[in-house]
Amino acid sequence: YYTINYKAGLLGASNPVYLAATVDFINGTCSIPDQTVTLPPVQHREFNGVGSTAGATDFQVQLNNCPAGYNRIGYQLAPLDDVVAGTPGGMQLRPDATASGVGIQIADAATGQPLVLRKSHTVTNYNQATGGSPSIRLRASYLQTGAKVGGGSVHAAAQVLLDYQ
Repeated sequence: YYTINYKAGLLGASNPVYLAATVDFINGTCSIPDQTVTLPPVQHREFNGVGSTAGATDFQVQLNNCPAGYNRIGYQLAPLDDVVAGTPGGMQLRPDATASGVGIQIADAATGQPLVLRKSHTVTNYNQATGGSPSIRLRASYLQTGAKVGGGSVHAAAQVLLDYQ
């Protein structure tokens, strides 16, 4: 219990405050398998300037064996390298990539809106009563980040982090 001391007039007083709660423990978390998303080859003429995208590919992040009972499951994508400054959803390429002037942009597949990286988003199809294996529908595209696009290999990577409430 906690005691609250307060001042009323010339004399102070105190009242105890009692807090009670029921805690239910949920055993387990969701698992996510590693995944590789392959984008199609594109030509530099498919880009329209810095910030434009090409080669969109839809994919799903599959959550497996999520237990029932959570009020909310959230996910965020955390790029292993850096984000593209000023471009929502933009990820810098890995050091082993040989292409230049490009990155990868991740968007919500349903709305097409770029996904804010390093921010928790709700897994909308998680069922609190049954748990299960919900999926997250996303879209990856090449993103023009420089005035000139140079050909080569493109590699970007991100961790999927889950939070539970």
